[in-house]
Amino acid sequence: MVTLCKEVKPSAIIHTAAMTNVDGGEESYRRMTEVNIHGTNNVLEAGRFVQCPVLYLSSDFVFDGKKHTSYKIEDPPSPLNHYGFTKWVGEEYVRMYPFTWWIVRTSWLFGGGENNFVYKIAQKAVKEEEIAVVTDQIGSPTNVTDLASTLILLLQAKPGKYHLTNKGYCSRFELAKFIYGQFGKRESLVTPITSKDWKGNAVRPTAPRLAIGEDFQPKGPLSRSWQQAVTEYLQKLGWKHD
Repeated sequence: MVTLCKEVKPSAIIHTAAMTNVDGGEESYRRMTEVNIHGTNNVLEAGRFVQCPVLYLSSDFVFDGKKHTSYKIEDPPSPLNHYGFTKWVGEEYVRMYPFTWWIVRTSWLFGGGENNFVYKIAQKAVKEEEIAVVTDQIGSPTNVTDLASTLILLLQAKPGKYHLTNKGYCSRFELAKFIYGQFGKRESLVTPITSKDWKGNAVRPTAPRLAIGEDFQPKGPLSRSWQQAVTEYLQKLGWKHD
């Protein structure tokens, strides 16, 4: 990484690489630690070599989701699983970086590939499959393209921590029903369940809603609602809508 930075001489590093398989991280504890903690430290070491700014992408999973209102920047992290813990430790490494840095927490990313909740639910909607989705996990679906364009703008803003998502909140269940509706499928095919009914290795935060700060209000694509962002993404998939 240092060698690459020496050759490229970047004006800034946007560090988005991470192991994001939350359940897998409970089984592959060491692997997730290597990628999300040691990997972040390697990026920062390279940044130190060329003394360039670093922007680190973090997660709403640094919080336990038990707060009744949205999480502010200054709220103390309290992760419930190893993924959240590694992202929080990565944040702490970044905070010690001696040059310019930004920490961006975001939520429920979709787009840019097939390994995301929206894409997987859309596949099931097209096939009119019956599915069960949790009602007690709340977040802000965020389009990766919207986020990426906003991160570029953020490089011109003052350094520090930020929360960035598309507007609005919903449960996983509400999101799944919305996707089925976009394909003209019966929303009754989506059955509500609770997290206790869902088999997973990791404990997930229930409602880690992120409060968007006043210091940087996105004016680009990220300022639109999650419904608008999801609808456009589904249209771009090119799958047939009834």
